[in-house]
Amino acid sequence: ALGLLPMRQEEVPAARKVLRSAHRSTAEQAVLHQALGRVMGVDLTAIPTIGVDTALVLASELGPDLSRFPTSQHFCSWLGVAPPTRISGGKSLPGRGPKVINRAAQALKQSASNARNDKSFIGASHRARL
Repeated sequence: ALGLLPMRQEEVPAARKVLRSAHRSTAEQAVLHQALGRVMGVDLTAIPTIGVDTALVLASELGPDLSRFPTSQHFCSWLGVAPPTRISGGKSLPGRGPKVINRAAQALKQSASNARNDKSFIGASHRARL
């Protein structure tokens, strides 16, 4: 799988070493940031509350090609965050949808919960709703 990515083979061992360490220096995070940009094609860390670690989880779970999700509704359903559509007699029935364990969804939920303490517009919007 790593051979398919547009990454030079000499960068792979360095990236694996950085991934294994729990605490990363600024230089190591910069290396991961550049590698993520090459793999995903976009800078996911430009989104407030999404750091390098969250972007790594998303990259590993989703891969660089998101064409398998035709719409955002399909993506939300795959994540397991879409509400169920149970209708009987023309009325919506309450209830939980099927339990979906998805690491990408867990990472995005953690980022959303971290938004409360963020100093960006996302944090202000989150605090205004509470």
